[in-house]
Amino acid sequence: MGEFIISIKELSYSYTNGRQFAFKDLNASIPAHSITSILGRNGAGKTTLLLIILGYLKTVHGTIQYYNPKSTEGQKGEILQIAYLPQVETAPEAMSVYDYLLMGRIPYISPFMQPNKKDTNIVNNYAKIIEIDHLLEYPLGKISGGELQRVRFGRALVQESDLILLDEPITHLDLNAKQTMMRLIKYLKSLGKTIIFTTHDPVEALEIADHALLVSNDHKIKFGKATDILTDKNLSDCFDLPIRILFSGNSFGCIVEKRT
Repeated sequence: MGEFIISIKELSYSYTNGRQFAFKDLNASIPAHSITSILGRNGAGKTTLLLIILGYLKTVHGTIQYYNPKSTEGQKGEILQIAYLPQVETAPEAMSVYDYLLMGRIPYISPFMQPNKKDTNIVNNYAKIIEIDHLLEYPLGKISGGELQRVRFGRALVQESDLILLDEPITHLDLNAKQTMMRLIKYLKSLGKTIIFTTHDPVEALEIADHALLVSNDHKIKFGKATDILTDKNLSDCFDLPIRILFSGNSFGCIVEKRT
């Protein structure tokens, strides 16, 4: 199972003491060093699924197994480290970008100890990678929304986790900021990370995801290669709209056709 980072079998989850299912009988194996999108309508359970993977919510039925990609055959590796970027959080406006990034190193800093050179080097390195090193001394309240999203993204990265969960990281960004964020997610994959992110936009998913989890309102989830799952029919059924995916070169587009 070393090729997978997560194996999900017959997973079900329900709200309100089992009276309302979010989804049922999910089976999926997430490959290590890949990008997986979770796509669906509002309220379909995308964030819920992230929180289950994170271990924050307990399942009704089924299992999730985690595999550390650093482990070797027959050896027990370190515990899989997971970073999570929530959809919404309150950022302290007076805190500097640098100090906010450094908060991502808290799991590695012993109580009553100061960050060491390794911690500061990691922060500075990722600040350069995501092109926010020029913002390090700025207060969070003095940077743009797109810049703040990159800073939040950077705080997740400095944890140096193998698995990174992102809840709608591209939503509400302008076109340039969206392209930057998608490029950064693909760059993380090149570093050997595994990324799972939620989105409403099939174009975003098709542009960067290797695999997709399509969450439908019938409480069922389709999983597979993104190009196999995010088809006209599956998307139309999921969103209850006549959707058509357009492909040209390396780019995707999406149109909603008029109902007949």
